Amino acid sequence: FSYKTNPAQFGRENFFFAEEMFFYPYSDCEDRSLLFSYLVLELLGFNVVGLEYPEHIATAVQFPGQDVQGDYVTYENSRYVVSDPTYIGASVGVTMPRYRGVSPSVIPTVKSQNITANRK
Repeated sequence: FSYKTNPAQFGRENFFFAEEMFFYPYSDCEDRSLLFSYLVLELLGFNVVGLEYPEHIATAVQFPGQDVQGDYVTYENSRYVVSDPTYIGASVGVTMPRYRGVSPSVIPTVKSQNITANRK
């Protein structure tokens, strides 16, 4: 996916649903984070939270029963490892250099057990 901010692409902020990324030529950090969160939750069943930094959105994943090393946040007494889909080439657990040392706000997402419990 080619990167371009929403203001540059649309002249304003525009939040995509996960599926909408496939219909536009560009996406930005929150669009990529949303699609990534959706895929991790649906395909792996792992819980994901959003991370809000100044002018940037990333994600962090809870890896149940695994000791994944790297940068992380604690949310609801669980460890979520930074997994930034916009930081191209970075490994899981690596925060973009300009946000190292910045405490992000956590954006809660739907947890996998809440979704699977309601499936038929």
